[in-house]
Amino acid sequence: IGNDQVKASTYGIKNLKIVAENLQKWTSDQTNNYEDLSELYGELLSVWSRYVGHVTGNIGGIYEFNKKPVQDGMVYEPVIKAKQKEAMVWLHKNAFKTQNWLVNPKILVNIDESGYTSRILRLQNRQLYSLLSSARLGRMIDAEIIEPKTYSALDMIRDLRTGVFSEANYIKNVDVFRRNLQKSMIDRMGVLLNSKEANNSDISSIIRGELESLNFQLTLAKNRGVNRITKYHYRDCLAKIKEILDTK
Repeated sequence: IGNDQVKASTYGIKNLKIVAENLQKWTSDQTNNYEDLSELYGELLSVWSRYVGHVTGNIGGIYEFNKKPVQDGMVYEPVIKAKQKEAMVWLHKNAFKTQNWLVNPKILVNIDESGYTSRILRLQNRQLYSLLSSARLGRMIDAEIIEPKTYSALDMIRDLRTGVFSEANYIKNVDVFRRNLQKSMIDRMGVLLNSKEANNSDISSIIRGELESLNFQLTLAKNRGVNRITKYHYRDCLAKIKEILDTK
């Protein structure tokens, strides 16, 4: 399974969930202190982040083959579309959806007084910012020249947006981890839209279009029957989008 990052990371996370379930029993319950629990919880998050990063690499990924001109095939070849889309589906399930198994209150209250939500957001942002980077999007735009049916930058950002903001399509509350992630995505899209690299490429066109689509989606969602904090959150997101688009 070494050449299949999705399968390898799926097995890895399955094992991590067993560790998470037994972490307190294997540490503080044995040693009668919380230092080892805190240290190993940090290691747990780090390993999870590494597994997720392996899958992220499939999206906009390029294979390099050492070939001579007499050999068939290309030196540089984009990862096939199906594999990239599979990676995106996996990321929504295992990284961007709230991973409740990683935020066990029984552990958190014994290792730190606060900072739980920001810690998870930092790890999610590592993948989000990597996907929404000028370098990755530029590779994906270039790959369309070589393979027009590849997973395009537009496809990727649209799939990312619809997954991260999936609650807006239903009468559904948005939890605090998802609210933070959604705001972070809007902010990152704003950074991209204002970046020098994006201004002279399709990146700015795609980001602007997706922000406008998101604005329409959240305008419809903001008054649906959800709790008050979700309504306030949607209004805040709309204000952020308006500020970004008005600036540009």
